[in-house]
Order: sequence, then structure tokens, then C-alpha cells
Amino acid sequence: MARLPHLEAYIERLPRGLDSYPEAQAKASLLRSVADFRPIPRQAREALPPALVTLLDAPPPVTHWVSQVHTHALLLALRDSVCSNQEDFVRFCYLRQRELFQTAMYRVMLALATPGMLFGAIAMRWRSLHRGTDLSIGARTDTTARLDLDHPPRLWDPEVSLATAAGLRVVLDLSGALGATVDVEHPSNEQTVFHARWKQR
Repeated sequence: MARLPHLEAYIERLPRGLDSYPEAQAKASLLRSVADFRPIPRQAREALPPALVTLLDAPPPVTHWVSQVHTHALLLALRDSVCSNQEDFVRFCYLRQRELFQTAMYRVMLALATPGMLFGAIAMRWRSLHRGTDLSIGARTDTTARLDLDHPPRLWDPEVSLATAAGLRVVLDLSGALGATVDVEHPSNEQTVFHARWKQR
């Protein structure tokens, strides 16, 4: 069986493994945007915990809520099994989330918004896709924003945070920002901070 080091380390760090934080949930659309595109190889699937295999074999509809821990775990399984390195993983997450946000459900919202408008409503947008975690603006200028993500301990690890940063960069790019970057900071086990920068059109 294949080893899945990022997945194994993530599960080990959580207080109850895959059963941790049932109150933290995400819309299944986020999971399916990556898991449906590039299947996990057979050898890696054999190394997955049964709960994750079930999620792959019978994925819920995109509007359903799923465990945030399970979503992160499958993302890390993809990191281990189909991405050659961290750069490849970030590119993969960016492209898949860009594809998601260009669907009819999101396209009009992003096309008509500026970065400032999007960040002004970031808390509401986050709550439409997540439960049990909180994303808020820490500080903002015309071309920068600090986003504070509060979450249960160790729910967001460094690799998952890079995937989230890729999604935030997609939102900026699709709203017309130029040269957008999103850097990640972990001031504590219960907070992840994203520093976004871009140029105006």
C-alpha cells in the first residue's frame, strides 16, 4: 500500500482523528471540485481510512454539508498520491477552484464585483460554504487585505492553508485584480492568517 505522509500526520495531530470537530463542515462542492477531477490511485485508496473511501465511492450532492476534517483529509490524500510536490499541489488546487468559481453558481457574482466589494462581504461568503469556522477581515486597504481564519485547533494545517490561499487568489483573479498573491501565516493552532495583495485595474 502507498504511504500517505501528509494525511497520516494530519490525522495524528487531531484530538479524535477523523472524528474530530463534527461541528466544522464544508459544502460538498469544495470537495468535489478537486476529488472529482483527479482520482486517487488504487494503491493510495487501499491506504485510506474506510470513512474516506465511502466519501469517494458515494460523494454527496454539491449542496450537502460534509465534515471539514474529511474534506481536508481527502485533499491531503490527493497531495500525497497525485501531486509531485508542493508547487504542483498549489497549482492543482488553484485550477480546480478556478473551475468551480467559473460555474454559473459563482460566475456572475465574481464578474460584477471588485476585490474591495468581495472582501467587504467575505464573512457572509465564507459562511455560505463553511460551518464551525469564521473568516473575517483583520485589516484592508485598496490593494491589500489581512484575513483572519479562526478554527478548532490544528484543523487547518500548512498544506491545507496553501489550498485555501489558492482559492482566495482565484476569487481575486476572477474579480479583476492584477498580480494577486496570498501568503499564509499561522500565529496559533486556532488561527490561520492570509495576507492578500493585488494591483488595481
